[in-house]
Amino acid sequence: MGQVLRRPVSIFSASPKAATATALSQFLRNAKQKYLADIRADPPRGNEWVVVMGNEAGDLDSLASSIAYAFCLSTYHNLKAVPLIQIDREDLHLRAENLYALIAAGIDDPSSLLLLLNDVVEDYGKPTEKQYPFPSSKFGLVDHNCLGGRYSYLNPAMVITILDHHTDEKQHMMANPRIVEPAGSCASHVAHQFPMVPTTGGGKVLIPQELATLLLSAIFIDTDGLKPGKKALDVDYFAVLKLLPVSSLAEGLTPGELPKPNKGEISTEDERKINEIRVLQDLTKALEREKDDVSKLNASELLRRDAKVYNLDVQLSSKSVKIKAGLSTVPRPLKDNWAANDQLLKASIDWMKKQDLSVFGVLTSFRDDKDKHKREMAWFVRSDDDEESSGVDVDKLAKKLFDGLEASKELELEEHKIKIDTHGEKGLRVKVYKQNNAKASRKVIAPVMMKILEGDKEKKSVPMGNGVQAGPSM
Repeated sequence: MGQVLRRPVSIFSASPKAATATALSQFLRNAKQKYLADIRADPPRGNEWVVVMGNEAGDLDSLASSIAYAFCLSTYHNLKAVPLIQIDREDLHLRAENLYALIAAGIDDPSSLLLLLNDVVEDYGKPTEKQYPFPSSKFGLVDHNCLGGRYSYLNPAMVITILDHHTDEKQHMMANPRIVEPAGSCASHVAHQFPMVPTTGGGKVLIPQELATLLLSAIFIDTDGLKPGKKALDVDYFAVLKLLPVSSLAEGLTPGELPKPNKGEISTEDERKINEIRVLQDLTKALEREKDDVSKLNASELLRRDAKVYNLDVQLSSKSVKIKAGLSTVPRPLKDNWAANDQLLKASIDWMKKQDLSVFGVLTSFRDDKDKHKREMAWFVRSDDDEESSGVDVDKLAKKLFDGLEASKELELEEHKIKIDTHGEKGLRVKVYKQNNAKASRKVIAPVMMKILEGDKEKKSVPMGNGVQAGPSM
């Protein structure tokens, strides 16, 4: 049984209501229990289910989107759907903002209610993902658009639906719906999949109150509270206008506080009004405070907290080599204690060995003493002791990566005065940079890295399944 979390003291004028037996918590409990019972009693039954999952970083957008979309598919499309959160149970505490949002949505015991990697893949964390086939073959992807290798190994995997806002990797082109379009938050795309019912003066989205609150939490934190002229797009503003009236925040709204866009377009004035909604600002500040408090996490936890892994085909001289690359974002500068005394070096080497990474980038994002947004990068390139068996020439790979990064106009890098001493570690190359373009997040850095290492090759499209009927959009 997982630890029951204490509900935090709410800063909302109308705090989210306790929801111990809500439609959402009941759905999560039933879906997890029935799915695990099926795959344990008769493994082929796993193929009757659609496993809906976000990306492996496990941020609030992935968490909320996977839960909400699985609920939508199950409730309105009559599919057996279960959300899978791609993190281990022991890593749930690494994202305090996730726990805060879950509690606000009535999920006080996430380790028991959520289907986590530990529940399905008992040997997760070994150097190779190729251990045994995943027990289900149908997938719905949210907040990413390419199925990871562990799910397709010896498995006739079908991606039947995709909702995402990242760069399109051109995979699973037969998924339906396949929405890979810009948005501040993937949760906005998910919100528009829920059906609407006509009401006097408009329409109302059919979604449980606590689930609407969870999606709003993801949208708020991903768009900095829908600040005008920043990350939020029309798709995000319209999602918020749909969700707020049916969420637990609705009681805190004043009459006329929600704008009514003219002709289905969000004006600059509409953006300003939405951003100034008090309950929106309060929840955003609470989530950001939780997210920024990482003072108790060590180097290993900080690297695991927000990590993604990419499978790449790298051309080294005349030879093509398959490698794995990882990127972790850390909201603290490299000068802080978490990285000192070889802590970052040791944690990075351990993580690379655990995930079988040849390339690993640590991407810091923080505000300096003058409240200016700054970014840094520490890059590690390593090969196994037996370079012939790994096929990776560490010097060639490091040169290809570092030369490409330094030439990137998108990143605007300069060598950092902070150095990382490898202490003669065999097969390891390290470089540290200041990133002068602080606007370039991992969404920009990942495609830059992939283009440097893989070139401009076109990824092949793989037809995957018949999909589900798309929900209505606004």
